[in-house]
Amino acid sequence: MKCLVVTAAGISSRFNEGYSKKHLKCIYYEERPEHTLIYHVLDQNREYDRIVIVGGYEYSAFQCYVQNYFADLTDKIVFLENPHYRDYGTAYSLKLGLETCLQQEHVEEIFFTEGDLYVGEEDYRRLKGVHQDCFTFNYEPIVSKKAVVVYRTEAGWHYAFDPDHYGITMPGNILEIYNSAQMWKFCDIKRLKSILGEISEEEWKGTNLSLIQKYFRKKDVLSVGINQWVNCNTREDYQTCEWGKNTCGIL
Repeated sequence: MKCLVVTAAGISSRFNEGYSKKHLKCIYYEERPEHTLIYHVLDQNREYDRIVIVGGYEYSAFQCYVQNYFADLTDKIVFLENPHYRDYGTAYSLKLGLETCLQQEHVEEIFFTEGDLYVGEEDYRRLKGVHQDCFTFNYEPIVSKKAVVVYRTEAGWHYAFDPDHYGITMPGNILEIYNSAQMWKFCDIKRLKSILGEISEEEWKGTNLSLIQKYFRKKDVLSVGINQWVNCNTREDYQTCEWGKNTCGIL
């Protein structure tokens, strides 16, 4: 069984900054209701056997939108509510999603993507053809206010991120460095289960990078470059996406 996990529980604070009317980022649209981030990711990844979506902020509206536009995927979709979307970081949403996938029989692959990304159709197609542990990177400049950095030292792979957007600190002797595209594939299910058991309660209150770094740190892992990628932190970011074009699967 191949599973997809999409996490979108956050309160969309930067996305709504400066606007009187607040929206849940992943179901926001300007022209057509199909031009949303969650529509795009689900439409491009219908092939997965189980699709686990973790919400929190505006949970009912989120669930209603998915049920209305993806009634044909009802048997595949599992919706989860993160009760700690305001007081915890992103790790708890990932925990809920992974644990639900691992309850399924014969799980061999879990593809995890954060729910505020716009990724090109061809990039998704290439990722669906990868059946081994991998992380993704994009080709944008690394800027501390928005980048998640993945880098390799002699000790293995590491992640760095500054939630305050002030600056990113990394040790010396870096062998490789990338701007993370914030999508990962977990294919060593035994290792994943072991690492889930190692994460402390305090770590589950932080970012999802705690688990991701522990899983990928010393592994022989494939890196996949993503050509068309937008991290929609703001509405201006959303407006740069190619809505309505073939890359979105909508005409």
